[in-house]
Amino acid sequence: KAINTRNADILVSAAAGSGKTAVLVERIMGIITDEKRPVDIDNLLIVTFTSAAAAEMRERIGKALAAIAEKENNEHILRQLTLVNYADITTIHSFCMKVVRENYTKLNIDHDFRIADENECGLIKAAVLEELFERRYGGENNESFLSLVETFGESLGDSKLKDIVLDIHGFIQSMPFPEKYLKESAEKYNFDISAPFDETMWGIYIKEKSLFEINEYIKCTDTALNIAVENGPESYAKALTADLIGLNELRSAIEKDFDSAYDKISSFKFVNIGRVGKDDDKKIAETIKAMREIVKKGISSLEENFFFTDIQYQKEDVYKTGSLIKELADIVTEFSDMYSKAKRERNTADFNDLEHFALKILIDDNENGFKPSKEALQLQKKYYEVMTDEYQDSNPVQEMILLSVSGRGKNENNRFMVGDVKQSIYRFRQAEPGLFMEKYNTYKSEGEKQRIDLFKNFRSRKEVLDSINFLFRQIMFYRTGEMEYSKEAWLYPGGDYPESEDMAVEIDVIEKKNQTENEELDDI
Repeated sequence: KAINTRNADILVSAAAGSGKTAVLVERIMGIITDEKRPVDIDNLLIVTFTSAAAAEMRERIGKALAAIAEKENNEHILRQLTLVNYADITTIHSFCMKVVRENYTKLNIDHDFRIADENECGLIKAAVLEELFERRYGGENNESFLSLVETFGESLGDSKLKDIVLDIHGFIQSMPFPEKYLKESAEKYNFDISAPFDETMWGIYIKEKSLFEINEYIKCTDTALNIAVENGPESYAKALTADLIGLNELRSAIEKDFDSAYDKISSFKFVNIGRVGKDDDKKIAETIKAMREIVKKGISSLEENFFFTDIQYQKEDVYKTGSLIKELADIVTEFSDMYSKAKRERNTADFNDLEHFALKILIDDNENGFKPSKEALQLQKKYYEVMTDEYQDSNPVQEMILLSVSGRGKNENNRFMVGDVKQSIYRFRQAEPGLFMEKYNTYKSEGEKQRIDLFKNFRSRKEVLDSINFLFRQIMFYRTGEMEYSKEAWLYPGGDYPESEDMAVEIDVIEKKNQTENEELDDI
């Protein structure tokens, strides 16, 4: 189905070891060798995550075409063998570079600009930031800036604030329109202070986060209580029963409103756990105490982070923060402008620039919103299908770029996206797995927007997969990993391996605690 379905936006959720690359190659081969409507391979846009993956894809397609050419003298296949070397099998940055090189006149840049490496970009940023801060220190009416420095300053001066400016600037580059996103984010602090705090974005977050944590602490306490009831010590069971009553009351208070939660957590007390009897198992007792300590630290953390003062003070505190956030947003915006100017003076760009340059070429902004430019429409008509590998690691600006060149100029559905959100590890680079999950949760099994699951693993034995499924059922939930490790997400054996009697799975847990050179780690 993933190979043969046409004329639809398709999300392939491909589990580890499911052969997604083979499926992608077969789909490409099926499109370019279709007997009714063969498509030239240079009319496909195939976006991979790395240059190495692109080279491997090109090589595999070339070998598949060569194998066909050896068996039959087909003019179309021979043509594809030539075109495969020029086809758009590429990374997103290489594709953006191609768009920019072909349309640089639409931008205020020279055609021979170069990409600066990370070290050079770092030096330019540092110089720009130093100049910006000196200008702010010496400027008139700079009370807001000085207040910001004082708020985020420490013994090292303003270095922490500079790091924050760089972090925010780096983060917003993954957004299609960074300055617009930054301005809208800062505006969220300009809220109605008379409104109930529970209805603000901060109140909602505090409630959701607190309820999630308190539910985990209740589960932990309940488990510890069951152990104590079954194995002792008896005094531990009494204390844990009291803990459980108090935690449930705290949960009810959080569900009610902020004031109730603040009053309850301020007066929350853990009773004395008592002593271990001579007949009690000391290892079990230590385990229970350790579990209880996790809960105690968790409640203290909730109080310190969220319920450290009353609701009115918190509302006023957030509201006052608004002026600082606006100043911070203004500084980041000015830094972004100065950094862009400094790069233009050196005739350089960075990888983020490539994406935003391409977006400026491919998107037109008018009073009715954003729409594909004439350059984007030309590419739409060129590409029969737009394919994305490792889709779980895309970010919003990359998504808009690929959307702008999809649709064949007729708003048709012609995107093919393959990936596995469980393997998304690049959020620190601003990857947004939510793009994958939104489609995963809304695409259907049929129609113009389809989801196809490749859940069989051909790489590993059943015993290995069973152990993986067992572990991730315990730790992967929506609140901790943005998806449930349900039966749809399990890995299922697809390979045929010889049977063996000794197939136990060994799990090694390495405790990375502070160890002296003379200490030995216990085997676990």
